[in-house]
Amino acid sequence: MSGHLDQWVVHLQAEGKIVAVAARMPVSGYWFPSQRARHLGGREVTQRIRLHMIRQRVPGTPHCLRHHYGTELVRGGADLRVVQELMRHSSLATTAIYTAVSDDRKREAIERLAQRPRPDLRIAR
Repeated sequence: MSGHLDQWVVHLQAEGKIVAVAARMPVSGYWFPSQRARHLGGREVTQRIRLHMIRQRVPGTPHCLRHHYGTELVRGGADLRVVQELMRHSSLATTAIYTAVSDDRKREAIERLAQRPRPDLRIAR
């Protein structure tokens, strides 16, 4: 994912826009109602989001934005089953993609391990 998209999302979060928009969304039912059909399909929603991203000069794609959302939920400590429901994945294996560990987090874990006191592994006689 582009660092520019990360910066854009952080900017919106800082301004409270994401929370404000989410607060106006219905608690149940469809978030994207249509005049002709019962609701908009996934492709139509993706196309509309893509057009808004282009108009606002937001880098990336709707899929990148979706992936960012799932990744941030997992990084923030959300239960994987909760993320599965929010992402509407039928398989937990699909959601598990968001648990991929970055190289930085691997390095941090090794550094923390190296900083811990070493246990006494001598065998008592």
